[in-house]
Amino acid sequence: MYIIIRTTKTKIEAIKDYGANLISVPGGYEEAEKQALHHVSKSNAAWISPYNDLLVIEGQGTIAIETIQQLMAFSQEAGNLYWLVPVSGGGLISGIAAYVKQNFPNHHIIGVQPKTNAFMFDFFYKGTQNNTISKSSIADGLEGKVEDNSITMPLVKEYVDDIILVSESEIEQAIAYTWANYGQKIEGAGAVPLAAMLSGRFAKRPALLIVSGSNIDNHIFTGIKEKYKHVI
Repeated sequence: MYIIIRTTKTKIEAIKDYGANLISVPGGYEEAEKQALHHVSKSNAAWISPYNDLLVIEGQGTIAIETIQQLMAFSQEAGNLYWLVPVSGGGLISGIAAYVKQNFPNHHIIGVQPKTNAFMFDFFYKGTQNNTISKSSIADGLEGKVEDNSITMPLVKEYVDDIILVSESEIEQAIAYTWANYGQKIEGAGAVPLAAMLSGRFAKRPALLIVSGSNIDNHIFTGIKEKYKHVI
C-alpha cells in the first residue's frame, strides 16, 4: 500500500497494525494514487479505489440505510432532511445520495469540502477540476484530485443538490467544539459538515451531519483545543 507524506501518524500506525507494507510517496494524494496505479500495472496486485468503485460506493450507502432505519424507529416518517456529507473523491456522498434520493426525493444532499481542495466543488459547478490546486489541509482525508472519469462524477451531478466550502480555521473550530461540547475526538475530514453549520455557511434545518473519522494525531488535536479554548 502507498501513503502520502501528509498522512497523519495515527493513520499510518493503524494501517501498520493490520500488517500492511507502507511505502511513502512525496507529494499529495494525486501522487500517491498515481504511484499505486503504476504498481498495479506492473504486478498482480488488485486496485481498489477508496471512491471510484461501485462496491465501495454501495457499502458506504449503507450508512444512509441504517440512519433512515434509526430515524423511522423514532417517527413514522423520516422528515424533510438536509444531509451534510464530507466530500473528496465522492464515494461516500454518492452512496448516501443515491439511496436517499431514490427513496426520499424530498431530502436534500449537501456536500462539504475544504477550500484548500475544492476539486469536486469545481467539477460540480465548473465542469472541470483541471485548474484546481491541492494544498495541505487539517482535513487530510479529503485532499486530492478526483480520478479522471470517476463513476462518482455523474452520481454527484445527478443526486447532490449543492457543495459548499469551509476554511481551515472553521474546520479546526468544529473539532474543538465537538470535544468541548460532546467529548468526542474527530478528525478534520469528519468535521467539515459541522464546520459548515457553525460558520453559518449552511443554516437550513433539520440537518443531519455525517461525521466520519477520528484519526487525528494527538499533538494536532491538543494544539487545536489550546488554540480555541477561549473561543468555544
